[in-house]
Amino acid sequence: KIIDIDVISLLDSSNIYSDVDFDAFFMNTMSGLVGVDVNKPDTILQNVMFYHTPNFDSKYYYVSNDIDSTTDNVNVPLVYIYNTHDTEEYADDYGVFDASFYLRDRLGDLGISSIVEENRTSGIRNSNGWNYSLSYRASRINLERVKSEVPSIRLFIDLHRDSVGRSYTSVNINDKSYAKVLFVVGCDHDNYLDNLFFTQSIDDVISRDYPSLTKGILEKSGYGVNGIYNQDVDSSVILMEVGGNENTSVEVKNTLDVIANVIKEKLYE
Repeated sequence: KIIDIDVISLLDSSNIYSDVDFDAFFMNTMSGLVGVDVNKPDTILQNVMFYHTPNFDSKYYYVSNDIDSTTDNVNVPLVYIYNTHDTEEYADDYGVFDASFYLRDRLGDLGISSIVEENRTSGIRNSNGWNYSLSYRASRINLERVKSEVPSIRLFIDLHRDSVGRSYTSVNINDKSYAKVLFVVGCDHDNYLDNLFFTQSIDDVISRDYPSLTKGILEKSGYGVNGIYNQDVDSSVILMEVGGNENTSVEVKNTLDVIANVIKEKLYE
């Protein structure tokens, strides 16, 4: 496989575009294909040689990987939450970045420490002159750093929202409105079955208690999609789309309350 990036796909449900500027589309596509910004010739040197990203101050610490569910693990991070598409928002100016902190707090209420990535993917892209199609390259920088620095992490969550209509992303359960959940698994790497089985085990718990809350697992591969989503970094990397652009923050939070409990069960099964 030569190309391992998302070349601004019109087929990717997370990235639906309208009124396409075809000149810009061509430039961005060429940039994605060769890994450089054709408007910035100096990026050629950055991509044909090892590009050194800025040194970021570590917010993390080394911890033991021995986890005991009978002890207080509030200071031992078990979950890492990040946003490859960190500018995605819901209907009321509430974004996936905000949702990540909400999930962190709900996990904390359950005695599970988690880390939210504050080094924004969009900032990494901008500082390197990378276009939107290279978002997963940017988030990989953070992901690999945390995996190396925090060996206690057992679940890596890339939190997104979908870009389809409300009728596909909302559900009412016991007179309470929720944002539906969709999991995405990339199939274009050798060990994708490990990610698929792990994601399936999480989806199974949701389906057991809230069968109408989940839209299941979307397996993606082939031309025009990313196909990996950095899930080759670890078998416990999941891409989770919570609701869509027409959902409200309340609906998203209701769903994340459920997800937090599912994560607790999964971690301590």
